[in-house]
Amino acid sequence: MEPSKERKRKDRAEEAFPSTSSTLKDASEKASLDDSRLADRDLGSSLADQELAGHALRALAADGRVDLGDGLYDRITVKIEGHNATISGLVDSAAQRMAVEELVEGIPGVRSIENALTVGVDSYLSDEDLDRLVREKLDGSGFEWVGAKVSHGIARLVGSTDSLPMTEQAVRAAGSVRGIRDVVNSIKIKAPEDIDRLDLQSLVTRTLAANDLVLLDKEVRVNEGIVRVSGKVRSLKDRRNLRRVIADIAGVRGIRDKLEVEPALFRDWQSRTQLSSGR
Repeated sequence: MEPSKERKRKDRAEEAFPSTSSTLKDASEKASLDDSRLADRDLGSSLADQELAGHALRALAADGRVDLGDGLYDRITVKIEGHNATISGLVDSAAQRMAVEELVEGIPGVRSIENALTVGVDSYLSDEDLDRLVREKLDGSGFEWVGAKVSHGIARLVGSTDSLPMTEQAVRAAGSVRGIRDVVNSIKIKAPEDIDRLDLQSLVTRTLAANDLVLLDKEVRVNEGIVRVSGKVRSLKDRRNLRRVIADIAGVRGIRDKLEVEPALFRDWQSRTQLSSGR
């Protein structure tokens, strides 16, 4: 029986990077161990950086959203220095560019990302062709109220949706069209009329307090549905998850964050918490 597409991806990953985890799921299962082990090393540790790069490349090789075939390792480069990642190379769509960043963001120990990926453009597709393909993709994905205009390979989305998650889904749908280099989001979110600023700010604060994600030195402000949040988080993955929690709150029309990744601060916080609880 011929190997499945998923098996082939895993085999390529194991051949290229045999010393690291074979899938993103494996990396996630070992996240707590890797986080503490890698974060405890000096920021300039070349060994820690090499291990992080290995995790990142394995995740890219195994993930179905970034299936670039046998040329994967020539087309994407992940360089990590002091736990700060720089991603460069060539992908086929804006959605793949976003997916690569999201995958690297989920690697324990990575503290910042510079996404320098370039989206390859099909020269035979004009802006008019791309405009039509984006509109068809949006309509087929259930976003009839979202319009698009493509110029120089960049799609600008207009119209309205009922929530921030729906807007993000529309952006991903448009970005998945091959040849779209980037997506500019100008979609308006219809805010519920019965939620005022103070109610929404209180709702955001209560939701964050009830969530398992820890946010230190927290400050939350809301104005016209835009949530501005600052503080310290343990990892980039926690930062992304925290943004998703806020985005799911009814009435939130946008998020502006000044969240800093400070794993060392969280080790101190955990030590103090354990001491105070008598553990």
